[in-house]
Amino acid sequence: MQDAPENVWYHYFDIRDNTGQKSTFRGFLLSLLIRAGANSMGIHPALKHFFDKCNKQGLTGSSPTIKDLVIILKEIFETISGGYIILDAMDECNEPSEVLEWLQNLPKQFYILFTSRYTPVGNFLRDCLIISLASWQAEVDEDIEKYLEEKMKRYDFGEALRVEVISTLKKKAQGQFRWVDCQLRALDNCGGIPRVVHEALADLPEDLEQTYNQAMEWTLNQKKKQEKMHIIFSCGCSIPLNP
Repeated sequence: MQDAPENVWYHYFDIRDNTGQKSTFRGFLLSLLIRAGANSMGIHPALKHFFDKCNKQGLTGSSPTIKDLVIILKEIFETISGGYIILDAMDECNEPSEVLEWLQNLPKQFYILFTSRYTPVGNFLRDCLIISLASWQAEVDEDIEKYLEEKMKRYDFGEALRVEVISTLKKKAQGQFRWVDCQLRALDNCGGIPRVVHEALADLPEDLEQTYNQAMEWTLNQKKKQEKMHIIFSCGCSIPLNP
């Protein structure tokens, strides 16, 4: 029986990371290079050669291009006997086609496992073993409903509004507890006013990415309001502020 490779490289895609290191193709390559290019045994010759080349050209400290990363990783993986590459939350990657195309060109001795809420597009998937958890959707929806019923106790909503909130969030959650939790937090800003709650339910973000973008926009707007108030009070003015 052939022994399983000892090498395991893991990367988690996360759209909440505004550095781009956890949501882009380049960020994925950098993450992989850090783990595969250096370990307890030392720095891989391909990475050392690239560093020496940059140092010679006076480019030390500059960020490598995607082309550089692809070339270095190709040299590294050609010298490794095998291993596992695990990609978590591929649905939060901004450039999944680039990632899949790169994975397709890996030597055959590498095993690839990735998780995703949605099925990425590409011929690469025809050779993959796909394990779907769609059959669990009903159970997840039931858990989300129980979660919402418990959380609704903190809101002073009438019965009709409570039922509407639970029904709407459960229907649009698509099995995502994190999405539901974010929308509940947004309800805190509605002041318990039925009209405002109805408007919020009618304009729910489609996914986590839209949710995070809306949260960031709201945060920036609040910061601008605070800055305006600071200027007004510092100047002793009494000018009405636009929301």
